Formats: sequence, structure tokens, C-alpha cells
Amino acid sequence: MSDQGASPVLVLLLGDSRLPSGAHAHSGGAEQAVAAGLVEDTATLADFLEGRLEAGIALEAHAAAASCHVLVPGDSAASALPALEALDEAIDARLASPAARASSRRQGAHHLAATRRIVPSGAVELVGSVRPDPHLCVAVGAACAGLGLSPATAAGIVAYQSLAGAASAALRLLGLDPVAVSGLLARLAPACEALAAAAGAQADGPLPARAGPGLDRLMELHRQRKERLFAS
Repeated sequence: MSDQGASPVLVLLLGDSRLPSGAHAHSGGAEQAVAAGLVEDTATLADFLEGRLEAGIALEAHAAAASCHVLVPGDSAASALPALEALDEAIDARLASPAARASSRRQGAHHLAATRRIVPSGAVELVGSVRPDPHLCVAVGAACAGLGLSPATAAGIVAYQSLAGAASAALRLLGLDPVAVSGLLARLAPACEALAAAAGAQADGPLPARAGPGLDRLMELHRQRKERLFAS
């Protein structure tokens, strides 16, 4: 699958925080990390984001690439459906936190509904036929497949969304310098791009299973809070 001829605007749209699954609603664990004193400034935010890249974001990126690969235009539903069902189960098995699984599915349901209206495609409908609340990474992969984008592009969009969402949440919660936070994301860009390239190259292989128990605990603690600004 090639990105040749794809609209850059549509690529940007799929990664835009103004979609219902975007940074305005979810912090990716950053809100609880701030509350726990783990993220206090730009330096500690950098540590948090680097940890997210190694664990949760790596899984999300690879799953998005796999979803996009499975939904190559022209493939039959009969061949894609079993692969999508297996992918869904594999993601669940690797997300130890029930809160993380629930958050991913809420965001996936919102993203699926949005892309049905913005960039409808057979790939999006096929994912929706498996279940109405796919994991967010699967929903993004389906949208990318429908637009003729590559698995690596799908992985890159998901990785950027996760990084930028957590960074945006920390910026708002701590009143950080927005230029410094943007600079941090720029410094993480090569790692993000390398992850996307690796996920694209391994789109037909097994998903990574890198544990992130610290993040899992943050997600569970956040779910128990009565007062919070973000859904996750």
C-alpha cells in the first residue's frame, strides 16, 4: 500500500485533536502522573512520554499498522474479518489495565463514528461490523486503509496522537511553556518516526507485548478519582 496521491490534509485531519478521541478529552495517563508528582515540568514530562513510547504507544502503533494492513482495499470481508477479530483479542490481551481497555474502546467508538461522517469507507464499515467499539488504534488503521494510506502512516498518526495528547494535557494542567512542550515533541519526532517505520515493516507480524505496569497503575488510579478533568 502506498501513500502516493493521498491528501496531506486528510492525513492531518485523522491526527487532529479536535476529533472526539482527541487531546481535549483524554490525557493518556498524564493527569494522574501530574497528580502523583511524577510529571512536574518539561523534563519530567519528557521522561513520561519516552516511557509511553516504549510501552503503550508501541502497542498502539503496531496495532494500527496491522489493522491498516488487514484492510487493504480489494481484500474480501471473509478474509479480513477473522484477522480483525484476532487483532482485537490480541490488543485486549496486551492491555493489562481494564481502564486502559475501556478508554481505548470509548475513543475507538467515537473515532469510528466521526470517520463514518468525514471519510466513509468500506474498511471503516468492516471494522464497525466486528464490534461498535473497536480499539482506537484499529479505528485509525481502518480510516487510513479507506484513504489508501500505508500501515506506517497509520502507525505514525496513532503514535503522534498519543504523544501530543499526553503533552497537551500536561501543558494545561501545569501551565507549562507551550513552546517548550512543542520543542519536546519535536525532539521525540525521530523516535516516533522510527516506531512508525518499524510498525509498518512488521504490519503482518505479532504485536509487541511490552509491559508498562506503572502506566497501568496510573490508569486504574485515575478511574477511581471522583474529580478529574480528563476521561482517562
